[in-house]
Amino acid sequence: MSLLNEVAKDVSVGDLVVCVFANRDYVPVLDVWSKCFRKSTNCKYLVFSLDSETHEFCVQNGLDVFFAPFEGDWLSFMRHQMVLTRQILDLGYTILVSDIDALWVKNPLDFTLSQDSDLVFSPGTIQPPKAHAKWGNVLCTGYFLVRPSDRVNSFLDCVQERMIREGDQPAINHELLERDMKWDAQDSIYKIEFRGKSILQTISPRKGAAGGLTVTLLPNRYFQRLTEDEDAYVIHPIAPKKCVDKLKVFKDLGVI
Repeated sequence: MSLLNEVAKDVSVGDLVVCVFANRDYVPVLDVWSKCFRKSTNCKYLVFSLDSETHEFCVQNGLDVFFAPFEGDWLSFMRHQMVLTRQILDLGYTILVSDIDALWVKNPLDFTLSQDSDLVFSPGTIQPPKAHAKWGNVLCTGYFLVRPSDRVNSFLDCVQERMIREGDQPAINHELLERDMKWDAQDSIYKIEFRGKSILQTISPRKGAAGGLTVTLLPNRYFQRLTEDEDAYVIHPIAPKKCVDKLKVFKDLGVI
């Protein structure tokens, strides 16, 4: 049994593995995310540590960790993350990937797992623009679930080809656009304004299909990329890249 298989087995809940990725620059954000996670759920999770400092932090704080060292640019990191995500899928697990600035403020697992699609995503805003123009919203990779299957593997093969030149979120959205994904009709539609654009939102999860592949877009009111006056499961605020700035946004929102 491989080391990753052993670690995944230790943290899995049934066939689910929850994981995050972190490096030394974001250890304070990882600390906040971990504390929020522990308050919201008793589930385990796996940290992919990208450097020795992050790995040491995880060990010292009793976090389940797998050392996956990486140094490189942002696009290369996206590809590194996708390779590791697929390794979990290849072990037969469903994987739920969360950004560490997508804070779990209430247990989102029952709601997320109740969606029976191959792919389940939190909502984004306007990136990539082609997806927003077509669908009114986009699939965000700040919080997403993937269930293993041959059709998913085939889809991710195409996504990884696109990731030679673009990040995971554009690649996933563009591949589904290429496959002419269709959304089911929705009665309960409203809009949130963001940077001069209208972002389409739905009260209930939005269901779509591209060939034999099924997709769910989770509702923003529960998985908040944009702030709403609702009792959210996950809050993933728009924030600058720097760690200190992210922490300030969390504090201003009253999350920490």
